[in-house]
Amino acid sequence: MMWFGWGFPFMGLCFLVLIAVALYLVVTSSSRCTIHSHYQESSYNNERAVEILKERYAKGKISKEQFLQMRNELES
Repeated sequence: MMWFGWGFPFMGLCFLVLIAVALYLVVTSSSRCTIHSHYQESSYNNERAVEILKERYAKGKISKEQFLQMRNELES
């Protein structure tokens, strides 16, 4: 048991610091991913809504005025 010396507690401390740094990196990277995916998702939803609006206009379900008004609301 004497062969550990002073290096063993130091190595334990280094190990704990490495674990803390790894946890920090995991948490910060996951928060960045969720923010980025949120913007992508909202952009996709907006584009899809405009496509549906165009389809409804092409089928004659809404008038030109309704189409323009709804498209302006979606794009603003």
